[in-house]
Amino acid sequence: MAHAIQTTRTIEVLSPAGERRTAAVARTPGLPTLAGKVVGLLDNNKSNTAAFLDLLGRALAAEHSVVEIVGVRKGSAAQPVDTASLARLRRCDAVVTAFAD
Repeated sequence: MAHAIQTTRTIEVLSPAGERRTAAVARTPGLPTLAGKVVGLLDNNKSNTAAFLDLLGRALAAEHSVVEIVGVRKGSAAQPVDTASLARLRRCDAVVTAFAD
């Protein structure tokens, strides 16, 4: 009579998710007012974002006395802001980024 030989193998399962890390970050205090401020509007180049930010820019100027709107449009939503555009945004008192579809 033949006997079956059983072997045990171990399979190691790896998770591609990695380790989740969180760090406490202090909030930047908000501006007490937008009056007299320069506000940047960052468009990620998705459809309808430009129309929304245009309306927002007009409302900020009319209703909150923002003195200048600096509009910047990225090459695509997947790309970071280019160096020249980032320099323009750095001179702003506040920056709003938006995306839409």
